[in-house]
Amino acid sequence: AARGSSHLDLQAVERPTASALLEEWALAMALYDPPQRSAHDLEDTGGAVMIQSLQERLQKLEERSLFQEAVVRQRSARLLFAGSVSGFLGFFFALVIGIITEQTSGKVDLNGRPFNSTRGYFPATVSEM
Repeated sequence: AARGSSHLDLQAVERPTASALLEEWALAMALYDPPQRSAHDLEDTGGAVMIQSLQERLQKLEERSLFQEAVVRQRSARLLFAGSVSGFLGFFFALVIGIITEQTSGKVDLNGRPFNSTRGYFPATVSEM
């Protein structure tokens, strides 16, 4: 059965050979130059260099985590404040619109006749506005 032109022929895709991958890995390893420490350095300190570097890393990680925690705490406080202000503004604008509607067209019914009590309907809750 003939397939459409959108069919991808996986046989035609050029795949890297194992030797090409090995050459790329060898090149990457040749370019990587880790800091060199001699065995003499480690013997003199008794491994204290490695322990000190681990302690420095832990110290740095603790500082970073405390900083990140402070940033998240401040962001949450700002978002809480922005949400509170938005909520109060929403209720305020709904109240203003309700008062304006009641004062302009709230004293008449849908047929245009005034209510017998001369007082219009003012909703008890914001959700009724």
